[in-house]
Amino acid sequence: SRWASLRWHFLMQSRHATVSRTVMLTGVPRHLAASARELEWFWGEGVGLGKVERVRVCPVNTRLTGSARERARCLARLEHAYAQLLGNPCKHPDYDPDRLRLLALDPDARDEERALLDRWAAATSRPTAWVWRAPMTWRCVDAIDHWRNKLLEADRGLQRLRQTVQHSDAATHGLSTTAFVTFEDAATAHMATQLSCYPNPGHMQARLAPEPRGVYWPNVWHSRRRKWLGFGAKWTCIVVVWAFWSVPVILMSSLLTPASLGRVFPSLADSQRHGLLRSFLSATVPSVFLLLFLNTLPWLLKQVLFATGERTKPAIDYSVLTKMWAFLVFNIVLVFGFSGTFWTMLLNVVNRPGTPMQSLAANIPRVGTFFAGYILVLGVGYQPFKLLQLRPVVWHVARRWLCSTPRDYARLAAPVYIDWYSVYPYPLLVFTIAMVYSSFSPPVVLGAVVYYAIGYPVMKYLLLYVYFRPFESAGMAWPKVCRRMILSVILYQVVMLAFVVVKGGGWYTFSMVPVILVYLWFFYNVGWSLEKQGTVLPVYLWRNPPPQSS
Repeated sequence: SRWASLRWHFLMQSRHATVSRTVMLTGVPRHLAASARELEWFWGEGVGLGKVERVRVCPVNTRLTGSARERARCLARLEHAYAQLLGNPCKHPDYDPDRLRLLALDPDARDEERALLDRWAAATSRPTAWVWRAPMTWRCVDAIDHWRNKLLEADRGLQRLRQTVQHSDAATHGLSTTAFVTFEDAATAHMATQLSCYPNPGHMQARLAPEPRGVYWPNVWHSRRRKWLGFGAKWTCIVVVWAFWSVPVILMSSLLTPASLGRVFPSLADSQRHGLLRSFLSATVPSVFLLLFLNTLPWLLKQVLFATGERTKPAIDYSVLTKMWAFLVFNIVLVFGFSGTFWTMLLNVVNRPGTPMQSLAANIPRVGTFFAGYILVLGVGYQPFKLLQLRPVVWHVARRWLCSTPRDYARLAAPVYIDWYSVYPYPLLVFTIAMVYSSFSPPVVLGAVVYYAIGYPVMKYLLLYVYFRPFESAGMAWPKVCRRMILSVILYQVVMLAFVVVKGGGWYTFSMVPVILVYLWFFYNVGWSLEKQGTVLPVYLWRNPPPQSS
């Protein structure tokens, strides 16, 4: 496919990079993780694929991340104290930031530093800070001296921790079951990911390593048992969110109907005087509410995945993407679209099992108008609204008043990172709605055409000139998107089959069942071919590379 060709070309172009020659191992057995030499022999001379350049077994929770963050916090506080005393920028003609940096990190240069600060100072007094002292008292101390001492202490602690992790053995510090193996060539790494590495299939699973910025390091040291506990906790949280997230959607959808709005605003009940306004509110207010309410869900799902042990950021983003699409389809297509009959269906499903199907068949054509308006709101209103970048602009303006150091202003000018889990679900939702209602309400398809016609130039501009990628995944989001599109087609076929059966179409309507089975096979085949075979380069390309990949 075109996608596989582009991905293979990218992998061939970057084959000399270290990350392209590195394999990430998870579930490494303890007896192999305890000795880097044995693990290096296993992947080098033992397997016989190629030469190993480096093997690194990740240590158990070393507090390296927390220690580095503490040092960064102390440095930021020290910079703020310097900015309060000297101003930003410092206007003294003899100001030398490089000299100040050297003196600040030299424990024996306190007198010289104080003399220079007194000469360069723009303020009349040195900044102070309140610190907690035992027993249960607060003391006012010099802020520069305090945060300098804290910075030097945090730096020494981080250096000791690094030395401990680098030179200690497994008995002293402990090693996790995650390792990174770097080979001398990328072909060996790609072949290693396709091997069955250990008699127990759940151990020593190899895959191409992500970039260092794509690894969520606090979760790397998690053991296999903790991973499975996190897997259970993750799905428990998702089921809970899935069960309770629909309640406010149903309540608000009931309150935002034209009849409910007419009771709150009696003047809207007169359809002759306010017919246009009534139609506008009924088409836009529910859609805007759904858009604002469901935009908080990706952040919640991402925090759940962070807390339950996912090791790589691409895996976290793709997991949030797929679950967000499922949430949107369930809450918008089913719950919100049929909220007027949803509770009735739940109450009657036990007594009369055929009632829900009849209710759905009767209401599918009726809610087509709502979904046409919803897609138009997304396309005409929300897509161009992205060009304003309102959230980064508001954040920039609000943070600008709190900036006082060059580092603060540099962070303020950082590019906007793109979150794939918040970009892909809505185009996929529009595709799903258009597929399901293509036969019941053709205006929905026209709304989808308008949505994609506006969204293409908007997203192209944002991707080229605004958004910054937090990690490189080499196009691995496309298999997830492709499979959800195929599921949308299958959902359309199932809905059509149920609709025709309920309307009394006869036995010949079941001729659609083989078509559904063919699409299910196609869904499985595409998923296997794209996500499995497309992940690595074929052996043929290593022996016969394309002309432009040198």
